[in-house]
Amino acid sequence: MDGATSDTRWSTRVTLGALLCAALVVGGLVLTDSDVSATPEVRNDLLFRAARTEAPLTYRHDDPSGYVQFFPGSVFVHRAWRSGEVPLWNPYSGGGFSPLRRLQDAIFHPLRLASLVVPERQAESFAVVFAVALAYAGTCVLLLRLGRSRQAAVVTSGAFALSAHMCTAVQVEFPVVYAGLPWLAAAFDAVLLPRVAPRGAAVGAALLVAVTVAGPHPGVALAVVAFASLIAVARAVSLGAARHLWRLPAMGLAGVALGAAAWVPFVFEVRTGWTYKYETTLGTLYAPISWKWWPSMVAGLVDVAPPGTYGELMDAFAWLGIPVAALAVAGLGMALIARIRFVVVVVVVAFAFAMPGPWMEWARSVPGLWTLKVWYLFGILPLAATLAAALAWDGLIARAPILGRGWLTAVVALLIATAGPARSALWVRPNGGAVEPPSAVLQALRREPGPLRVTAPPGHVHLQNLASITRIDDVRTHGATLSRRYHRWFSLIDPQVLSRAYPSTRVTPRVDHALMRSFHVGYALEPALVTNEWKADPQGAPTNTRHIEASSALELMVDDGWVKLWRIPAVRPRVDAARALVVVHDVDAAEAALRRMSEADIDTHDVVEVPPLVDVGPRRGRIELHAWSRPSLRTLRLRVTADAPALVVVQELYEDGWTATVDGEPAPVWPTNLVARGVPVPAGTHDIELSYVPPGFVAGVVCSVATLCGLLGFVFLRRRPDPQTRDTHTSPSTT
Repeated sequence: MDGATSDTRWSTRVTLGALLCAALVVGGLVLTDSDVSATPEVRNDLLFRAARTEAPLTYRHDDPSGYVQFFPGSVFVHRAWRSGEVPLWNPYSGGGFSPLRRLQDAIFHPLRLASLVVPERQAESFAVVFAVALAYAGTCVLLLRLGRSRQAAVVTSGAFALSAHMCTAVQVEFPVVYAGLPWLAAAFDAVLLPRVAPRGAAVGAALLVAVTVAGPHPGVALAVVAFASLIAVARAVSLGAARHLWRLPAMGLAGVALGAAAWVPFVFEVRTGWTYKYETTLGTLYAPISWKWWPSMVAGLVDVAPPGTYGELMDAFAWLGIPVAALAVAGLGMALIARIRFVVVVVVVAFAFAMPGPWMEWARSVPGLWTLKVWYLFGILPLAATLAAALAWDGLIARAPILGRGWLTAVVALLIATAGPARSALWVRPNGGAVEPPSAVLQALRREPGPLRVTAPPGHVHLQNLASITRIDDVRTHGATLSRRYHRWFSLIDPQVLSRAYPSTRVTPRVDHALMRSFHVGYALEPALVTNEWKADPQGAPTNTRHIEASSALELMVDDGWVKLWRIPAVRPRVDAARALVVVHDVDAAEAALRRMSEADIDTHDVVEVPPLVDVGPRRGRIELHAWSRPSLRTLRLRVTADAPALVVVQELYEDGWTATVDGEPAPVWPTNLVARGVPVPAGTHDIELSYVPPGFVAGVVCSVATLCGLLGFVFLRRRPDPQTRDTHTSPSTT
């Protein structure tokens, strides 16, 4: 048996063993109804806390928390797939949005789909545990491919697999994406330096790129692909295989095309959406890093800094611990002495990008780079340190054979695994986070008839996107990319919205504004506990208004000591006929018209956007709603009777991609009042169906399927011996 075949079999055993351990851990969590992710934190929401019998917990995550942004969407996607639906539209948060166009929910990621085998309460734990297992196995495979010994791979792989981005993040987007980093680096290395089956390695690299692209965080995905490419390119150049570098972009493009179904709709969203990264001064915290950050960042690396030393960034920092840091420094020294250039290049570049200083000022002007944040890139440091640490371990064994003993290996591995226990969130907690305790406020809302929509000022109540769990429609939302229409509409209601919360969050105390009532917002939740204020623009006007600007017309329904539930009067029905029409032809004109009416306190007109040269005609009819149903998340059916030609207005968010039929015949869907949907109907009784498909989704699916067929043909058709399949594996001393 040759060395390559033996290494392949050993790698297979390690991978299967890691997956088996992960399956056993998840099985134990399911049997004990426990959790190792941060999902129980949702129980700290005041809407749920009112029903708790134990003492109130200290709230850990403010409104801008990534946890608030990602976890509710994960629950929504899990429920949708389990019910047999593709989650193309979420009708509950922010008036509605597409999880696919937001990208963060990663609805097609393999770990997301695999988690469907466990109950909802353990779905997040499933993703975290298997991500850690895959990261460990992938690091072992990568180290073996780079010429390290099996013992070094087993010992040091925990430095990456148990780093903060893998097991201390409060949401799963970091571990899910970073788990593929070592696998992608190994696949790229196999493409550039093939031992056997170069076609299979190329297809594997494309598949891994597609999985990365389908992940929940585009910034982290960019870091993963770039760093994996750096490792492979640096090694190929150091071994004189630069002539094969063209294979890397070829397989990268193939992977991007294969993942088109996941990212093409996101591109449409970025093109038509509002994102704080481009619209506010908090778009990046990456390039401006200066020397003053370095002491605390280095302290975080070796996990010797006390809690609070570096504030809000602490949870994002990947701990290496003193044992790993010492091995990494020793390995870097050995690489310099032995002139193993690719290790030196990888470590230096990783630190330059993940711990930037004044030398990175140029990144401010580079599209894509200037939107990055330090914690997006910090996960590459543990892998860079692992490469150097593995080299050091092999070197120490060569000089001190006693280190090769199994018991000492186990001790060192344990030290590495526990180097940062104070920073690790990998502990078991009872109670999954998707439970809805029967609080008085929730019970009162569920007794209300028909579709209802709530809002709230800044505070820890029905946290933004929590509607994805409770399915109580909340006009507020929290997302990195928002609909530009939605942003404009919210800014008309509250011009200070960006100074009330983090810029990706929409909250306001102006709950009884005319535009709120017009959008069917009939209830407001007022928290007893408020969040810290966040301002998107440091130059913006500060505001101290945190509670509802209650008018005498608001009706107090419930006050349980934690939450007040108010009823907002004179709310427009969810489905209604348009009032007197103001016809415009673009979104700018619609915003200007709504602003004029708002300033003049006119609430008797509707602004409808129609293409130029389209005759709207007289639309003065009134309607009667007979039936309302939602056969699927992306479909809405109505039966109405109009006494004259009318414009049926549905108070749910308009997005490109919504289509309509009236009595089975295609009908236009016109944006109304910036955010609502308008469907013209003639007089009489009509069945209306609105359905949604994200723009670019069909094209993305076609591209993905075509690329998959091409890759399969590349592997199985016209297979010929490749002269480059010779074994380029070199000994540890030469790598």
